[in-house]
Amino acid sequence: MWAERGLGLADQFRAGHVPAMREPRKVVQRAFAALPRPVTESDNRGDSACHESDWVKGLRPEQRAGGPPGKVGLALSAPMSEALHAAIQAVPESEGSP
Repeated sequence: MWAERGLGLADQFRAGHVPAMREPRKVVQRAFAALPRPVTESDNRGDSACHESDWVKGLRPEQRAGGPPGKVGLALSAPMSEALHAAIQAVPESEGSP
């Protein structure tokens, strides 16, 4: 979704037996391709099916294959493991935000 414009950039309807974590980047790459070239900063929000390390690492460089140039903000949900919970608890309250 392009929230400021109220536009859907890409969607994906798949058979019910396809696992959610199977190739989540394809639909996001189609959305990136639909953005006009003046857009140099975007955000990507995904559920835990998008919690794929290769995909996340691929969004870090500002010049990336299959995506727009520039900064990409990222928000993903993730299964709450003991390690993740401990890491969250280690962040001082002064550095966090709701």
